[in-house]
Amino acid sequence: MHKYKAGFTLAEVLITLGIIGVVAAMTIPTLLTNVSNNIFAVRIKQVYYQLSSAIITYMSDNDIVQISPKNMKDYSPDSEEIAVNNLIRKNFKNAIMCEYPSPKCFGETYVINNQTEWSDSYRGFWRENSSFLLNNGSSVSIVSMGGEDSRFRVVIDVNNNGFPNKIGRDLWIMYIANNGALTTNSSNKTCDKDYEACLQRLIDNNWKLDF
Repeated sequence: MHKYKAGFTLAEVLITLGIIGVVAAMTIPTLLTNVSNNIFAVRIKQVYYQLSSAIITYMSDNDIVQISPKNMKDYSPDSEEIAVNNLIRKNFKNAIMCEYPSPKCFGETYVINNQTEWSDSYRGFWRENSSFLLNNGSSVSIVSMGGEDSRFRVVIDVNNNGFPNKIGRDLWIMYIANNGALTTNSSNKTCDKDYEACLQRLIDNNWKLDF
C-alpha cells in the first residue's frame, strides 16, 4: 500500500508567493533608497574633506591668509576660471573640465522643496568652465558671488547628472569663506524648507542621510 506525503496545494503556494510579493514591494523601495542615500552621504563627505584640504594647500602654497577672487593666483575679472582650474587640477587627480555638452556634469532640472525649480539654463550656480567631473563620479562647480572680495559658492552633484537630481540628496551647496573654511549659508535645520541648510543638517547628523 502506497503512502503519500502531504504537500502544498497550488492555492497555498500562490498565496505564499503573493504575501512575499507584497512584503517585497513594501520593503525593497525603502532598502534601495537607504542604499542610495548612504552612497550620496559618503560621496559628499569625501568631496567636502578633499576640497577643504585642497583649499588649505592652495592658500599655503600661494602664501595667502584670505581666499577671495583677487587673492587667487592668475585671477583677473575676465579669467576667474583659470584661478579655479588651478585649485581643482592640482588637488584632484584626473579631474575633467566640464565643457558643454560632454561631459555634462549637472542635470537639466533639479528638485527643491519637492518642486522642480532649477533648470540647466540657470548658470548662476554652475558654469561649464568652472566645473569639473571628479574621479568618484561627482561634479563640482566653484563660482565667485561677485566682486574681488567675494566668497565662492560651491555646488556639488555627487551623482553627476544622474537622478534623483534633488537638493539634499545628490546636490549640495556650500561656500568658501574668506578664511578658507567651507561653510553653509544657513543655521536653519529644515532642509525641506531651506536648501542651503541641507549640508549643515547632514554634518550635524554625523554625515548620515536619514532625513
